[in-house]
Amino acid sequence: MKKNKILILVFIVTLIFSFSKINTIFGVDPDLPQWQVGNWWKLNIEISGEVNSVGTTTYTIVGNNVDIVQNGQNYNCYQINAIGTGTIFGDIDGTRIGGTWTLTERHYYTKSEQSWVGFYSTYEDTISVNDNSGITPISTVQDEFSSKTILDITFNPPFEANKGYPLTVGESWSAATIETIKKETTINGDTESSTENEAYSKTFLVLQKETITIAIGETDAYIIKRTDPDGAYAEIFYSPEVGFDVKQIEYDSTGTIQTSMELLSYEYQSIGDNSNLLATGKFTIIVMVLVISAIVAIYILKKKMKSQNDVVMRKLLR
Repeated sequence: MKKNKILILVFIVTLIFSFSKINTIFGVDPDLPQWQVGNWWKLNIEISGEVNSVGTTTYTIVGNNVDIVQNGQNYNCYQINAIGTGTIFGDIDGTRIGGTWTLTERHYYTKSEQSWVGFYSTYEDTISVNDNSGITPISTVQDEFSSKTILDITFNPPFEANKGYPLTVGESWSAATIETIKKETTINGDTESSTENEAYSKTFLVLQKETITIAIGETDAYIIKRTDPDGAYAEIFYSPEVGFDVKQIEYDSTGTIQTSMELLSYEYQSIGDNSNLLATGKFTIIVMVLVISAIVAIYILKKKMKSQNDVVMRKLLR
């Protein structure tokens, strides 16, 4: 049974990951300033679908002289930490799903070019399942379960998406890397680990610059489109004044919105005149999508087991 659960989980997570893997956008405008330790940005995050998730995550600059050794090379990096909390809810074929989640993250970027070196994340949740009948179905799958997902992701070479800057409307560029993903997922005590490698390239295009209104008020933002090899894409709204993404919308290849983010509050002081655009928020989305995939996997397993139980009961009643 454990093997079946893990196989279903891995299959669904793979499908979701093929859509959202490293859907990121970096940039500078126009120089590469040094950030100050203590700068932070708090964003609202929403994931839409049969299973939904909402919450907030705060990103904080905690280091500006961190040495990271990767593939035999040393990189002097900035370190950005993230802490997030939120809720999960949804209805799949009449089955209500609800729960809470927490996450912690670390992101590393080279100081020289602010290329992405690595990402580390731990996500935990507790989920309740109810079939809306008021009667707990007979099943070996629990009606409440917990999960934990640990990701260790590195880029070789570091993801150099900054090479397209300074930002100008109409500017386009591409960035390529080989990504290594080490993943460990535990659901109710059952753990599965895996390592994957993938080479890919993303393309970027500065669509326009305009004044937008968000939760913090009005700000001037560059609107950048990132396109992935599978046709999925994102619109990222970067504000030099804020020094971070102030809004981000992720679409699948059909143009359906999958995830969105918006800045709620921040504290930013740059040593230079300008600031940097990060991809940290996107990885928060990736981690949360992974966990939602696990929820769906558990539900599919539950439905499958219930069907098998029905077959057994019919045979016993003959």
